[in-house]
Amino acid sequence: MNKIKGEKKKIVIIGARYDGHAGVILDTLNNFPEYEVIGFLDNTPELQHTQVLGIPVIGSTNSIATIEIPTDYFHIAIGDNVARHKIFNTLKQRGFKVATLIHPTAVISERSQIGEGCFIGARAVINNGVSIGSTCIINSGAIIEHNTLIGNSVHMAPGTKTAGRVRVDDFAFVGIGATVLPDIRIGSGAMIGAGATVVKDVSPKTTIIDYETAYRPNKNIYTELEPDVDIGITGKVYVTQPTLPDYPLLDLKFRDIAESLQLSNFAKYSNELEHIIEEKLSVKKAHTLPNCTTALMLAIKALGLTGEVILPSFTFCSTGHAVLWNDLIPVFADINPLTFNIDPDDVERKITEKTSAILAVHVFGNPADIDKLHLIAQKHRLRLLFDSAHALGSIYHNKPIGSFGDAECFSLSWTKVVTSAEGGIITSNNEEFMQMVNLGRNYGAGSDYDCKYIGLNGKMSEFHAAIAIESLSMLNKFVMKRNELAAFYKKRLMEIPGIDFQVISDNCVSTFKDFAIVVEREVFGMGRDELVECLNKEGIYPKKYFHPPLHKMAAYKNTRHKAGNLKHTEHLANNIVCLPIYSHMNIDTLEKICFAIFRIHSLIYS
Repeated sequence: MNKIKGEKKKIVIIGARYDGHAGVILDTLNNFPEYEVIGFLDNTPELQHTQVLGIPVIGSTNSIATIEIPTDYFHIAIGDNVARHKIFNTLKQRGFKVATLIHPTAVISERSQIGEGCFIGARAVINNGVSIGSTCIINSGAIIEHNTLIGNSVHMAPGTKTAGRVRVDDFAFVGIGATVLPDIRIGSGAMIGAGATVVKDVSPKTTIIDYETAYRPNKNIYTELEPDVDIGITGKVYVTQPTLPDYPLLDLKFRDIAESLQLSNFAKYSNELEHIIEEKLSVKKAHTLPNCTTALMLAIKALGLTGEVILPSFTFCSTGHAVLWNDLIPVFADINPLTFNIDPDDVERKITEKTSAILAVHVFGNPADIDKLHLIAQKHRLRLLFDSAHALGSIYHNKPIGSFGDAECFSLSWTKVVTSAEGGIITSNNEEFMQMVNLGRNYGAGSDYDCKYIGLNGKMSEFHAAIAIESLSMLNKFVMKRNELAAFYKKRLMEIPGIDFQVISDNCVSTFKDFAIVVEREVFGMGRDELVECLNKEGIYPKKYFHPPLHKMAAYKNTRHKAGNLKHTEHLANNIVCLPIYSHMNIDTLEKICFAIFRIHSLIYS
């Protein structure tokens, strides 16, 4: 609705306790003459059909799913974190806007992010790189230091302080005057008592009155410890873990799906996920699929490729499998040994009259050399596809991965930064191609039963789409966290001779779906395989991604493919190991992994 100049924005406050948070909200709104509070919603029986400071209570909080109110905005003035989030979800489902209110005396960095429906109180400080989810309360005088990640529906009480790089997960409450030291993670639903000093990670749904355990600052501890000191790993640490949305965030969607009885078939949440992806990746069209392998198979089919496709051998097997499933010939190009991505110069050397496409991979989330690949594809009139399984959240020259080439295929499996448990996405700016994809993921059938071409069953379930939607809301936090972990790994391990790292190209951001090191036997003192065996004895289980490369796999021995000289691919595959990394990983676990590697190396020469 177009507003008449000078017309006020109407707002309804949910929660009418003037002696509670609603009173704080009203006082804040006094600083914003453009808003007009037209009413409250509150479940308190004695407030029904009354007025609070001359403003009517026009209904109960329970009525928000059905009540019709001619308002522009709502704001949720309720202290209960979970209740606040459920109300927010209901309002968003009905298409309402939830206002974020920031007191004019608050200090907010331009390089911070604040979600919808938040309240930032008087004299609060939000510093550089802070990311805050939806419907959070950052109360008066709170200080949130740089690069802190705050989830959805968190309450930071008056005077709370976080140091840098703190993570506060969904629904947590941090009490008045509490202090959280650097790199700490406070789990979902945890409660920190007033005045506590938090010096180590807090488990989900834990109540903490105070901590007295000494805090160990982030410094290089390895040269200060004897090589035989055992700092220990509690439990087994695997190469990855899924970081899932808290179940209360999914409950409303799951109930909605169950009640609708529409569990699949490109329904509500699948469509919503597609729209979110299109907006987030700045691409014209996105289609959901059950996994990335299906996405790759269908993308190749819909493009009508023939003959040979050039791709790296240093990739996950599904990249090559998708080519072979379409009865095409994989032609393997070598990689750049620094970035681990396909080498454009070797791609051009491998082009023949039978080549129809280049299929590049953003390895571990590190963007490939897209500009060079695009020029080669254009020069030779080839299709250009990207296996972007690892790259949802990666950035190439200030532009999100997702809109490059003819198509990009993403994975949402449980090992990825954003997960739907299982799922895939195809994105493209080619609408004619995407129409073919849309037909193909429904067996090749359109609105009738007459299939237009041989497609497949490419439907994502509504439950998987719902998980993906909630997981996507945390994408920026996850990528930021993984980059912090990768930087910390490098800071520690670069002091150990014989260890090299993947190079991230200038103006690019990797998701660090995996964090890889390359072990040079002659310098480190042992090979990759021996290091992995030693780490396994410590309870640490890294992965040898990608070993063997595709052209060395047993499954490819009897297939039509071309390899040639792949010296960089083979060297990397024989010496690489991916260390544990996941979005909720804490620095203490990373520290122990690094020290285990330091100790193993030291014992070689002891």
